[in-house]
Formats: sequence, C-alpha cells, structure tokens
Amino acid sequence: MTLDLSALSPQDGIAALRSYPRRFSALLCPISGDDTWISIITRPGPEGMSALDITRACATRISDLSQALDVILIEQSPQLPGTLAEPATVVASGTQDVPAQLRALDAATSALASRAERVPAGDWGRAAHLDSSDGELSALDVLREAVRTGSDGLHKVEETINSVRRA
Repeated sequence: MTLDLSALSPQDGIAALRSYPRRFSALLCPISGDDTWISIITRPGPEGMSALDITRACATRISDLSQALDVILIEQSPQLPGTLAEPATVVASGTQDVPAQLRALDAATSALASRAERVPAGDWGRAAHLDSSDGELSALDVLREAVRTGSDGLHKVEETINSVRRA
C-alpha cells in the first residue's frame, strides 16, 4: 500500500503525528495486563520482527526525523545522511517493555509535532542536501516522511499481530 502524502499540509501532518501514540496504544494494549496478549505483541511475525520491535523502530525513525527538521531549520547549508530518504529499518530486539516503547513513541511524535507547530510558513520549503546522493530533503518532506513512517508502522503492527494470532 502506497500512501500519497504529496498534498499533506503541515497542520494535517501535525495532527497525524499527535494521533499516533493513541493509535499504537490501541493496537498494543487492548487488554491491560493480559499475559497472552503480551506474548502476541512480542512474538516475531513472518518478517522476523514483533509488533513491539516495529513500534520501537517507528519511534527511533521519527526521533531521527525530528532532529533532521532541526538541522534544516537552523543550519545555513544543512547536510543530512542519505539514509533519511530510505525506508526505515526494523531490527528484532526482543524487547518486552510495552510502556517504555509507547513512551518513546509519544516522546518522538510530540517533539516533532511541537517543533513543526513553530515552523514559519515560509520555512517549509527549506531543504538540506543528502550526503551520498544528489538529493534534497525539505522541511515538509521530513514531516511527510514522519507521517508515512507512523502510518506504515501502524499497518505493519496490525499485520504482524494478525499473523502471530493465526500462527
């Protein structure tokens, strides 16, 4: 599934980011304290990662994008790693600390949304050069990538939970 974010406004992006902690929590914590459910969300799915691993990767990626937005808006000739233009990498971690992962996601999305709220309208077009490529990434591209990361993460978490439950 490809999400077209080409028309996503900064305000809509901020609203989406602010919704992710609640939406991830609804998938990961439908039944508080249920040990069976904990085993479902921490068990690796068909791609080798658990729903909680995917959540952790989303939080890390959104945090990285938040830092990238700061670089674009603060530095004179900003440079960013080319990896920011690539899909996020999810690595199995074996973590079972659901509250910690949800707090990390909340912190990352809140930080980026708060920073995005303070961006002057004329600065959304500011861009950074991506090292190791000829590409550029604008402030608005960063926000859109964070929204894509969260949306893709939600879908992957749901797919992983459903796969594990069927297994």
